[in-house]
Amino acid sequence: MKYNIKKDSYKFSEKKVNSFINIALRVTRNCNLHCVHCCESEKIQELSLDVIKKIIDKLSGGGLNKICITGGEPLLRNDIVEIMQYAHNKKMLVTLSTNGFILNEEKLIEIKPYIDNIRFSLHGTENIHNEIVQNKDGFKRVVESINIATKLGVPVSVVASIFVKNYSTMLDIAKICEKHKVEKLYFFSLISRGRAHPIYDKEYEPFINIKNSFDKISNIAQRESWNLGMNVIDWSLEGQCVLILPDGNVVGVPSFNDKNHAKIVGNILQENINFLWDNYPFKDNYIKYYKNH
Repeated sequence: MKYNIKKDSYKFSEKKVNSFINIALRVTRNCNLHCVHCCESEKIQELSLDVIKKIIDKLSGGGLNKICITGGEPLLRNDIVEIMQYAHNKKMLVTLSTNGFILNEEKLIEIKPYIDNIRFSLHGTENIHNEIVQNKDGFKRVVESINIATKLGVPVSVVASIFVKNYSTMLDIAKICEKHKVEKLYFFSLISRGRAHPIYDKEYEPFINIKNSFDKISNIAQRESWNLGMNVIDWSLEGQCVLILPDGNVVGVPSFNDKNHAKIVGNILQENINFLWDNYPFKDNYIKYYKNH
């Protein structure tokens, strides 16, 4: 398997996948924004630095070579640079997932040696994005952060969660990303977890509608020779994402028959990564997700 750092994409040569491809490590649930559709628990939890290092040791020792550092907002941790440096020194490819609100050039220069790419959240035009993240400066700050990253040569991807509130802005989001030199844009359907669960019936935009709009945008991008790569993800398929939660539990999400729509496979502090893969119930969806990433 080859990973394209710039375009955040995977190319498979193996006939069979025998291990996890990428795992997201939630280093905190603390966040400085309050997005209306956030799919995570409101409970604030953090792993200690020592425990995070133990987890990275187990992941790296078990053969995992790609990790996403996420939250909450991971940049709220005072030791976030050390966390990313530790993973980098273990020869792992590191993605930082952030809302971009508190990122600045000084901080990015500090962390740049230890990350391979950076992923921001952008959910619409200025007014819509600010309404969704519930902060009047949200759009301005994330665009500024995208520009800082591209200026410093850090490959940038963007995630846009699409639901009724921002469905009509999909083309606008894509044009913003192309204008600001984003390498990859992901349109996600809404996940019925966390804060999104009580609004899901009202706000869920059928995936077929999102896919149809995506196809139209892709045609425009091809006709106008955009640099921007794009993808669309249906989050009604279970287990496409594997997370390590702040208690060490390894979960597959979404999982609609389990508490909080997350299937607990085991705990990375108690089991090895090969055991967790062997017992992962959503292998087909997980592998398909990365083959189409």
